[in-house]
Amino acid sequence: MNKFLTIIVLLIQLFSSIQSAAAPQHRIIFRSAIDAPKEDPDFIENPQRYFELYSMNPDGSDIQRVTNNLYYENQPDVSPDGKTIVCSVHLNAGKVQGTDPGWEIALIDIGNGNLTLLTDNDYLDYGAHWNHDGSKIVYVSDSAKRTASDISKNVHLRYDIYVMNPDGTGKTQITFAEPGEVNADPSFSSRTPSKILYVHSEGYSGAFDMYIMDADGGNRRMILGHGDTIQAINDPMFNKDDTEIVFGGKIRESPEGNPIFNIFTIKPDGDDLRHITHDDGESDVIPQFSPDDSMIAYYTYVWEINGNTHRIRVINSDGSQERTLSKYPWESDPSWYTLFSEENDNLDDENSLPGFGFYSIIIAISIIALIRRRHMIK
Repeated sequence: MNKFLTIIVLLIQLFSSIQSAAAPQHRIIFRSAIDAPKEDPDFIENPQRYFELYSMNPDGSDIQRVTNNLYYENQPDVSPDGKTIVCSVHLNAGKVQGTDPGWEIALIDIGNGNLTLLTDNDYLDYGAHWNHDGSKIVYVSDSAKRTASDISKNVHLRYDIYVMNPDGTGKTQITFAEPGEVNADPSFSSRTPSKILYVHSEGYSGAFDMYIMDADGGNRRMILGHGDTIQAINDPMFNKDDTEIVFGGKIRESPEGNPIFNIFTIKPDGDDLRHITHDDGESDVIPQFSPDDSMIAYYTYVWEINGNTHRIRVINSDGSQERTLSKYPWESDPSWYTLFSEENDNLDDENSLPGFGFYSIIIAISIIALIRRRHMIK
């Protein structure tokens, strides 16, 4: 019998190791200037041209470069199949701001870095995210269609939320701002029926509240309004089963008047507000749950040093064990994704076969039965 047990253990270990090798791998896509020519006068004058997208493991190891161009990519989000990045891109990067016209929405092949524009105009399109199955993209657009000339004439902005197909067709406006109103930071729910989280501010107050709505713009409901504790809300995103939302919350302003953000979580019904990071003088922004909900990635910066303290950090979802991943000071915009093996990629989710663990047990039982049968014959 000991021989049979040994065979069982060895077979299960063998097939479990095969299953582990084929299992999906969690990684982080992010923006960095780590390979920039630091002494080049053009880099000093136009640093944004040299920011590229990279990926790494959740512990900061195995950094791989994804893009190689002179564009400025912002807030990358990887498709559910792990193959395609949607992001904001500025083709004439230099010293542009996040609200400048000229930002477009683009797709980038995570394997070869090839870029395809989904929008192409003279006004702002920004902040795109995939839905749960990769069939839709949500983003922000200036529905006032302000060009650089319009902005110089103080034409009022109207930031609204749109959805479109992954090939750029079917662009549909689902919020309708009044002049000076902002609807921004949209992201889809992780499950169906699809919902969209976003923030809203009236006028130029910057006092953003968190809302949720259906994917077609209906049934809007406030989740959390700004107040004394949280003075503005940015970048809300669901966890994997839509039971919790992570977001950046403005807790105060520095003596120079710059906003200081921390990371918070809250339930979709507005209950159980939790303070994840705490006030250390730095701003913690653009948080996102890991695919298994065990960690939150975000980046942090100090206003006084003009941006070159941007560093990516991760923290356990309960607020413990904060650690810095960045070894270079200009890294930001982390976003989780799942890298699937070729074996898993060839299986249909709804019709996939049982895993290797199942087969290992069946094979072990079969071999034991065969051995016992031969032993009895002998």
